[in-house]
Amino acid sequence: MIIKKRNFKVPLFLFKYINKKLKLVREYINEKFTDDSDPIEDMGIGPKALIIKWFEDIGYMNYEIDEHLQIHYKRPLSFQHNFNITELPDNLHIEGYLDLEGCINITKLPKNLKVDRWLDISGTKISELPNDLNVNDWIDIRGSYVNKNNIPYHLIDSVELGSTSLT
Repeated sequence: MIIKKRNFKVPLFLFKYINKKLKLVREYINEKFTDDSDPIEDMGIGPKALIIKWFEDIGYMNYEIDEHLQIHYKRPLSFQHNFNITELPDNLHIEGYLDLEGCINITKLPKNLKVDRWLDISGTKISELPNDLNVNDWIDIRGSYVNKNNIPYHLIDSVELGSTSLT
């Protein structure tokens, strides 16, 4: 017997075989994903998986990711003169300092970056300090591309300019 679907003829035995395999796939998917699960997270893809991969790639493991994808790094973070670092993940909270001195391949800071101590971006290609940047101590921008006349007001007192002035 031949089954005709959309001008495509399939022998009955092959049709039954394909349906049986599709049934197994559907059962597996239904077993894997419950009403409370998140398929993207369960499959190991999506934003959380990318964050985990980023930290695995750099070899740092002292972090937590909350339900809002806020990343809490529990120690200071130093990438001084690391040419492999090209970006940092958004929503990063560092419970210490962040040292990016000489990281010439990083061109911008992530969204919602919070640093509990100091931030060093000297010698980087970073050209602006974002308005949502929060640093509790000083920021060293010497030798970076930051426009010294375009620093967010809430950061002006924190910026270390060396011999350069804001005027």
